[in-house]
Formats: sequence, structure tokens, C-alpha cells
Amino acid sequence: MDATSRRNRQLEAVLGAFPDISFVIDRRGHYLEVIGGVDERLYEDGRGLTGHTLHEVLPAETADHFLDVVHRALGSGELQRVEYTLSARQVRSLDNERRRSPRAGTPQWFDGRVLPLPGYEADEPVVLWVAFNVTERKALEEELRRLATTDDLTGLCNRRTALLQLGRLHQRARQGHSRLSVLLLDVDQFKQINDGFGHTAGDRVLSWVARQIEGVIRPGDLIARVGGDEFLIGLPDAGSGAAEEIAARLTQRIRGEALPFEGMDIPVTISVGVATAGVEDVELESVIMRADSALYQAKAAGRDCHRGAAPPGDIRPRPASAG
Repeated sequence: MDATSRRNRQLEAVLGAFPDISFVIDRRGHYLEVIGGVDERLYEDGRGLTGHTLHEVLPAETADHFLDVVHRALGSGELQRVEYTLSARQVRSLDNERRRSPRAGTPQWFDGRVLPLPGYEADEPVVLWVAFNVTERKALEEELRRLATTDDLTGLCNRRTALLQLGRLHQRARQGHSRLSVLLLDVDQFKQINDGFGHTAGDRVLSWVARQIEGVIRPGDLIARVGGDEFLIGLPDAGSGAAEEIAARLTQRIRGEALPFEGMDIPVTISVGVATAGVEDVELESVIMRADSALYQAKAAGRDCHRGAAPPGDIRPRPASAG
């Protein structure tokens, strides 16, 4: 056995012990070897790929992308890194039983490391493609992202995320490309609901109100829970008339139904303040303050209603006891 053959066998021995799967692929996209992938929780048996080409076993778009990565690695002589998703059902060389299994349709995330493999005995230049299954890491990243941006109780955006998104909408409105209205609403006498029915009922009310709002607003509108019982709605491309119509529909919808809870009916109403960004509203904060002032006016008017904002510069502070 010559030095090249010994080196290839050593490579196979080392990679074969890895839980992750590796492929030797030539410049034309042929799978010359499949090595490793011994962790059956992460990988299907890929030995059936050997002798096939990328385009024979993978969707055409995926195969084109992979072959481009192979060519970049061979052309540059440098390591290439590529993240991608792939499910067993997409791999045509697997037997039908594996492709029909329940987990076969679940996309898996892979972190591919692709580098030239000089000295390998083959008719064409080849690369070594090591595929690390990073599905669990991606799921954890997604969960951390969700926790950082989402209100756990209602599933809506949290305050921080809402203000970032609303800031972008306000910037567009300031540039003259669209209009923007902001609604602030809260649940009337929410403390009395908590005191009279319990905090579990209070949580149920907040989730229910969130669902009612989703049933009224338009696709693409922004909705967030920004405080204990306070919600924010951003309405891009909506002037004051359209915004107040949505506010009226919200109050009517929620007033018209009582929330069933443990054999009781909890009556729920909301108050809403509406503000539409004007040329004077250089800062987003001024729009939010005017909506908040309008919400106080709705509370002062007896609750279960909506009010439009005062003109810019005529903002009345909202007392802490507005409730």
C-alpha cells in the first residue's frame, strides 16, 4: 500500500469514529465516499449515496448550491462553510422505508465544512464535506430569540420588540412613504378582576383580549403587550379615521362577549387611546405620549370607549390611578 492509500485509510479511520457524517465529493458532484455518521439519532445511513451525484439524490436547487460550494472550495483552496436544512425525505437514494418514517419529513439543520482534499486517489479533484447536525443548537437559539422578543403569557411581541418595530414604521412615515397610527388600550378595572376572580382568571383575560385584538386588526399590523394589562397596536398606512374605526370595533367586540371561566362569566371591557403620527411628531415617543393621553381621556369619560389624541403640544399627563 502506497503512502496516498495509507493516508486515505487513516482519514477514513479517524472520520469513521466521529458521530458526524463526512462525504468525499469530486468536482463533478459525485459522492466517492460516505464516512462516519454513526449517531443514528442525528443521521440516516448515507452509504447509499456512494456512486451517485448530487443532482441524482437531492432537489435540483440544493444540488446546484452544493456543487457551487464544492467549486468555490477547489477554486480558492480554502475552507468553505455553509449552513443548510435538509430532510431525509428529500434524499432520493434512501430506501422508501426510511423516507416514509415520521422523522423523515422533519428538516434538520447542518453546518457544513468543505475543504479541498489534495492527494486523494480520484480522477477529479475532490473535497471533504463534513456535515455537523446543529438542529438542537438552532432550536435553542430560536427559543432564546422567542423568549427575548415575545410576551410569554399572550404570545405577542413584548415591549422592547414592539418599540423597535414601531420605530421603523415611524421612520417610514416621517420619510413620507406611509402613514402611522398608534393605539394604546388596557383592560378596564383589571385589578378588580384579579381581586374578584383570581390571578389565573386575570391571565386568562389578558390572553383572551390578545386573541380578540388579533381578530380585528389587519395582516401586517403590529400588536404587543407592553405592560401588565396594557396593549399597543401599530397601524401602518392608517390615518386617524381608519384607526378610530378599528378602536371602535375592538371596544364593541370585547364588550359584546363575556369570558367563561370556571362556571362564571367575566365581563370585560377596554379603553383605547388613538394617535396618528403628524409632521410635528419628530420623535416616536411623542406619538405614544399622545395615545397614552387619549387613553386617559377614555378612562375619564367612563371607560369602555375610545378617544382620539389631542393635537401635538396639548398633551395632558396621565394620572397613575387611571386604572
